Amino acid sequence: MSNGAWALPEELKMLRDTARRFMQNDVKPAEDRAPHDACELPVADLAPLQKKARDLGLWCYRTPTEYGGAGLDLLGQAVIAEEASKCRMGAYIPACGAFGADPPNAIWLGNRDQIERFGIPAVERGQKVFVAISEPSGGADPARGIRTRAERRGDRYVLNGSKMWISGAGSADWGLLFARTGAQGSAAASPASSSTATPRA
Repeated sequence: MSNGAWALPEELKMLRDTARRFMQNDVKPAEDRAPHDACELPVADLAPLQKKARDLGLWCYRTPTEYGGAGLDLLGQAVIAEEASKCRMGAYIPACGAFGADPPNAIWLGNRDQIERFGIPAVERGQKVFVAISEPSGGADPARGIRTRAERRGDRYVLNGSKMWISGAGSADWGLLFARTGAQGSAAASPASSSTATPRA
């Protein structure tokens, strides 16, 4: 008989238990061997964790299944995030990077060429990706604060503007940059065209 409390569906309980065992048995021991102030694991420790996360179906859990991710909805993502936060790197670097890095969701709204050139390789190779929204004029407000413009010239866009506080841009394989293409209140996002935004071999 129900007591009126809401409970996780059975499939999410199984997901939670799988993630919990993975964190306790695999991730935390590897993290405990790292220096107390480490923000990443050595490749020798991280690679086996990433392989196991793939095998468990926990790889890129926000990415749609059709593109190689786990395709979890927001509740499933919250379940994973809760378990991943139970270690030192926790909320900032879930599972020390073992779950991979989901590309920005907006890439899946792009055309087929963008998805195949940028999105799918990012999932398959575990590429790092940046999102460039913040600007000196308005912080991270894509609707009202963006001043960077993207002007179409032939088959490409030319960008004019400034971005700042773009986490991970220096080590990213490519990025998604938000720029204005029309009047105030209209903006577009497209894979950036700078050298850090081009997939590397």
